[in-house]
Amino acid sequence: MSIEHAKFRKLSPHEASLYFPEPKVIPNNPTRSLINSAVLAEVKPKTPLQLYLEEVELYPRLNIYQEQTLFRCLREERSIADLREDEAFGDALVDEVDHRYRYAFERSGTLEELIFRCNLDLVVREAMRYPISTLDLIQEGNLGLVRAIQRHDPDLGRLEAYARWWIKGAMFAAMPDIIRPVHIPKAMLQQIKGIRRMYTELQSSLERDPSEDELRKALQARADVSDATIATALELIHSGVMHPTSFDKAITPDNDSSLYDFIEDDNVDVQQEALRKVENEEYRTRPRPSAGETAKNMGVSIPTAHRALRRLVETGLLPLHPKDPRTVDETGYTQHTRMLDAMVEEIIMEDPSLRNKEVVTLLAAPDKLGKRVSILTVARARLRLASAGKTERRVLPISEYRKLDDHVEGLLKKGLTYKQIAEELNQPIRRVTSAGHRLRGAYRAESRAKSPDTRTAVKKYLDEYQGVKINFSEIARKLGVTRERIRQIYDQLNS
Repeated sequence: MSIEHAKFRKLSPHEASLYFPEPKVIPNNPTRSLINSAVLAEVKPKTPLQLYLEEVELYPRLNIYQEQTLFRCLREERSIADLREDEAFGDALVDEVDHRYRYAFERSGTLEELIFRCNLDLVVREAMRYPISTLDLIQEGNLGLVRAIQRHDPDLGRLEAYARWWIKGAMFAAMPDIIRPVHIPKAMLQQIKGIRRMYTELQSSLERDPSEDELRKALQARADVSDATIATALELIHSGVMHPTSFDKAITPDNDSSLYDFIEDDNVDVQQEALRKVENEEYRTRPRPSAGETAKNMGVSIPTAHRALRRLVETGLLPLHPKDPRTVDETGYTQHTRMLDAMVEEIIMEDPSLRNKEVVTLLAAPDKLGKRVSILTVARARLRLASAGKTERRVLPISEYRKLDDHVEGLLKKGLTYKQIAEELNQPIRRVTSAGHRLRGAYRAESRAKSPDTRTAVKKYLDEYQGVKINFSEIARKLGVTRERIRQIYDQLNS
């Protein structure tokens, strides 16, 4: 491997030569040098990582103009054949010295693949920073690069700056599985580390190996750790999961049998066998459990329960979640949305005057949805039903509101009350009252005249509170008007 690969690792030439040494040849003998190179190539074949790095070097780096041209063609759904005639790549494809552009176009079948291949070195440079299995980490970073290409907006900047976060995220998510074959939660790893530290301290103080009971008492005295957590951590330590062994390692020193000899290999498709066993059961007809219920029953976290339910759905053991996008039909809505609209329609048909807050309460009944939803969810459901013509619109279009305001303005000038206008126009009284407020705000109608009897009665009650703090709520309750109206009359009398 040449020293030029140091640019992918960001190492010095000396460090790169330690990783990828040049084959040694005998000087002053060309024939011997060729033979020696061929022998060394047979003895020390190139590693998969070296072959991959050589492949990455064959693809060019795109400048900003070429990158924007690629994404523009991708947005216009053009083919890679149309891109050959573009001026951004015209000179590069006919260059007799640099053949990388021609090689990239020949290996790529689509524009996405061309962008992907020309940015592979971004993943390599990021993966070389971490001292773990590099090829596995590069493959995970390539998945992040694919997601970045799918979501990148070229108007916001270069792909390199945007893709770096997706590449890092994909690598960080895969690092626990790459480092350790069996995934152990981070919290449990911290507890195991604490148990080992305590074990070492007890071993030094007692000058012998402590028992499990002594270790358990010391842990409970040092930190508030439950017995179940300590038992789980000790089980993980003794099970060998923290130190996985090889299948070829002998089980005992005096026995040549390995662990591989005890593994049954009958070529049975485990997934198909499990599907066959539960095919006749009533598993499919059971109500779908929520992630919270599953986590509580299994004793795991909610994200773990989500993954378990997802695997059951993929194998066909559970139906799709009602909110899953795959349940969208020709109406364009999911199964949950259609079910919610049907329940809201049934409730409104019984009483069209129900408000959204009342519909929310009725939906929470056990025979309905069984849980509370937001008022905004019910409002959206009613809008969908009104748009489909199944119910009347509670919110009118702007043109209808303008017509209503004109009708209400004409009837107010005739001296009709809001209740009489509502009966005349066959509209809810709240809608007519709102129209009156809009007309007063636009100075198209005067304030409604209040009954003089109310002013007289309020003045009578106020005279009784001479020298005493006035209780506006009590006066409003006796007269059957609002508290704000009593305070308004009080301010008018004082002015």
